[in-house]
This record gives sequence, structure tokens and C-alpha cells, in this order.
Amino acid sequence: MGKQYLQRMNNLRRLLERLREWLFGQPQPANLKLRIFEQNVYTMVNNICLSTDMKTLYLIDDGRAISFPLDQRSGILIGTLRGQLTAATAFELPKTMEADAEMTTSPGSTTLVMSATKDKELVRLSTRKTAWSAVFHPGRMQLSLVGATEVEIRQADEEPVDYKADIVSFNLKENTLNIRRVGETMLVRCLPNQIEKE
Repeated sequence: MGKQYLQRMNNLRRLLERLREWLFGQPQPANLKLRIFEQNVYTMVNNICLSTDMKTLYLIDDGRAISFPLDQRSGILIGTLRGQLTAATAFELPKTMEADAEMTTSPGSTTLVMSATKDKELVRLSTRKTAWSAVFHPGRMQLSLVGATEVEIRQADEEPVDYKADIVSFNLKENTLNIRRVGETMLVRCLPNQIEKE
């Protein structure tokens, strides 16, 4: 039974090859050059992920996911240590961030998806209609937060919307970030690595 099956399949294959030749002509010999590329092996660096409900930050480190709740009063510190991304629970809330929380929860606070001060010292990210993702570029020592609406509702005959995701980037070579969630807003404050003497 096995030999008959193989013979039938070979006959079918030959028939299909002849049909292809009859329809499309003889296949041309490929004139392809073999190119050899140098491949570099990189060590995977740590990364940060945010949960879809935007309530938990995860540090992905060597096969582990270490979770940090974003609603902690003191926030989460994000920085680098020898080129690797690190995260830790903040010991205390910086004095400047106490006022930030009051501005965020007060009536008339921003309803934008993202707002930032000119120098990006303080960034407010709305979690109401947007999910945020984190991307770390180890060469530039830069952490970027990218926001995109999860669902776009439109009628079938409508023109597609030219959508542009919100993105904000932070220099971790010179700064440590304090990130925390207050209500429906994530507050991200840049803290300089050099502590100024008073």
C-alpha cells in the first residue's frame, strides 16, 4: 500500500510540473549570487513592559518578570546600571511630585493623551483611552513610551484615519525616571542623576 501511494504521488507531481510548464513555460535558471552577511550576536538587555490595564510595570530580567504596582504613592524608579535597564520601588516621593499629583486630579486637568513640560521634566500620560508600551534603546540609553488607542471604531465605508501614535523619549544616561499612576494618569518625572548640593 505504501509503494502504491508514493507512486501515485510521484505521478501527480510530474503531471502538475508538466501543467505548470505548459501554462507558464520552462522555468528560467536562477542567476542568484550567494551573499554572506556578518552576523553579530548581542546579549539581550533588560526591558520594561506595562500591563494592558496600565496598573503594573514589569521589569523583564534574565527570564524573569518582576512586577511593580504603579499606584504606589512613592512611585517606581527606572534607571540604568552598566547599560542594563533597572527598576526599583522608590523610597520616598520627590517633593516636586506631590504637587504634580494635585494638578492631575484637580478639575480642569489635562484631557490630552499626553502632555509634557517644555523640557520633558514632567510628562502626564492618560490611561483612559490609550495603552502604553515601553521600548529601551541600549545604544542611546533612551527609554521611549509609545501610546496607541487599542480600538478604532468606524463604519466599513469610512475612509481610514491617518493615525499617529504618541511617543515620548527619556535620556537615561543623565536621568532617572520616577513613574507612578494617579487616577487615570501616569506621571513620569525626570530626576537628574547628579544630586545638586543645597
